[in-house]
Amino acid sequence: MTAGYAWARGKAAAGEATIFAGAFEWLLTTAGTWALMPLLLGAGMRAMRERGNTTLMVGGGLLWALLSLSMVDEMDGPGRSMPLPFLAFYVLAGTGPAGAGGRSARSG
Repeated sequence: MTAGYAWARGKAAAGEATIFAGAFEWLLTTAGTWALMPLLLGAGMRAMRERGNTTLMVGGGLLWALLSLSMVDEMDGPGRSMPLPFLAFYVLAGTGPAGAGGRSARSG
């Protein structure tokens, strides 16, 4: 995300006369991470041989979209990333419901 936002900043700085300079790059970076996070969640759960994880993938994707949109100002700078407490919240919010769901594929 940092590289994508740096790309958008570079385009915006190069095209100062254009009002939407860098907007396409910013939108592409943001939409790309929103699409990629549920796929990564699904791949991780598939690698762990979890079943019935569609709700967790959708919920995790939506939570990532909300979290990344609210933290875009903190991430949109050279060498910056999402603050660690927010990443920890994301991990706990995604793994908490997964661990509370009774029997897993491995126990039965």
